[in-house]
Amino acid sequence: MFILSNPGSWQSFVKRSDNVGLPLMEVKQKYLKEQALFEAEQRRQYNEYVRMIHHARGGAGGAGFSGQGIDGPIAGATVLAVAEGVTTTTDANGFFTFNFIPAGDIELTGGTDTVTGVAFAGTLKAPKGSTIISPITTAIKEIMDQGKSEDEATTDFFEFAKKVYDIDVPAGKRERVKSENFITLAATDSDFLKVVGLATTLESAAEVAGEAAIRASAGKTLNNAKKSFYAQIGEICKVNDFKTNTVDDNAKNDFKTTLMRVDNNVSAGNALAIREALDNQLTRVKEIVN
Repeated sequence: MFILSNPGSWQSFVKRSDNVGLPLMEVKQKYLKEQALFEAEQRRQYNEYVRMIHHARGGAGGAGFSGQGIDGPIAGATVLAVAEGVTTTTDANGFFTFNFIPAGDIELTGGTDTVTGVAFAGTLKAPKGSTIISPITTAIKEIMDQGKSEDEATTDFFEFAKKVYDIDVPAGKRERVKSENFITLAATDSDFLKVVGLATTLESAAEVAGEAAIRASAGKTLNNAKKSFYAQIGEICKVNDFKTNTVDDNAKNDFKTTLMRVDNNVSAGNALAIREALDNQLTRVKEIVN
C-alpha cells in the first residue's frame, strides 16, 4: 500500500488510531516507512518543479539556487536573500528557488507548517550556502552572530545538543543538515532520526518559551519571542565550552531553564515550571531518537 499523505509529527503519529497499542519499535518502523514514501513523492514533485522552472526560462543556463524550509515543510513562506534584499516564496512542500546564488544568509518567515497545518510564527535562518532552512540552521546562525566561524558554530551547536538535550549526532554527519532534508535521511539512517528529534525539540521549546514571554510582557509577539529563544542558544554557546566541559544534570536543567527566559519578565520560577512541562512533552521524542 502506497501512502502519499503526510504522516505528520511523531507525537501525533503515535496517537493515530491504527498505532495505539502497538509496540514502540513497530510504530517507529511504520513512521519511517510512511515518511520515506511521502518524501519520495515530494522529491518527485520538486524535480518536476525545477524542470518546469528551467523550461519557463527557455532552457537557458546560468546560476540558480534552490532549497527547502523545514520545520515540517513550510508552505507559502517568504524566503529572503539578505544581502540582495530579494524574496521568493516556498511551494506546497517548502521548496524555493532564486535565479541567482545568494551572496549571504537566507531567512524564512510566515507560511504554514504542512505537518501541523498551523501558521508558522518566527524567523528561521541559515548561513550562506545552506540550502536547508530549519530550527537547527537557525541555532547555528545565531551562534555565528556571536562571532564564531560557521565550522565553530556548527560544532558548538551539536555539542550543546549532546550535553544539554542528550541528542548526539555523529560529527561526520553534522554538516549535512545544511544541505539535505533530514526528514528524508531519517528514513534510512537512524542518526538522522536524531536530527528530526532535535529540530522538533528546538521548535517546541521556542513555541513554549515564546508563549510564556507573550503572557509576561505586553506587546511581545510570538515572532520576536522565538527569535529571543534562538538568540539565547547563541549566548549560551558563546560563554560555555560544550566541546570539553562535562555538564551534570543540575547544569542541564539550568541551561534549559535559561532558554525558557526569553523575556526578563518571565520569572525564574515560571521558567523552571515551563521547562519541566516541556520536558514531559518531549519524553517520547527522546524515546524514539536515542
